[in-house]
Amino acid sequence: MRIKTSTPDLMVLTYNSTPVSVAMIGCTLAFASLGLTMATTGHLFAGLIGIASALLCITVFAATLRRIAVFLDREADQLTLRTRTWRGQTNLTYPLSYLGEAVVQTQNRNQTETYRLALRLTGGMDAGEHPMTWLFVHDTQAFDAADAINAWLMGPVDSMRAKA
Repeated sequence: MRIKTSTPDLMVLTYNSTPVSVAMIGCTLAFASLGLTMATTGHLFAGLIGIASALLCITVFAATLRRIAVFLDREADQLTLRTRTWRGQTNLTYPLSYLGEAVVQTQNRNQTETYRLALRLTGGMDAGEHPMTWLFVHDTQAFDAADAINAWLMGPVDSMRAKA
């Protein structure tokens, strides 16, 4: 997740599954062109398999394409999780006091560690860790985002007391 905005009263983080989307578009084009080439050269069955594979790639593309935005709003005392997919948009809103901390979840496969950002909610019916992405990745953006969120949460405590 990338930090889009960070002020004392508002923090916005975004995630866009662009690399996965580009790979799926490439897969779709490759299978579609292979299928059409095979069909036009007389190999009808191989062409149909290529076209079916392209349709499968389109289905996987639609299922994995998602944009995620996390809004931490100190003035409104809200944590908003917004997810957009091809099917529509989902907004989940919680009181900011429910957010305990940001953590990094680690997965170890084949002696390689991968990471993803999760938010730990400490109140309400949804208490627990909520991953912000489906994918675990090799880069350290999850650590940077978790550190930024935790630092923002520890931010201007005096201004919050003054409003109360």
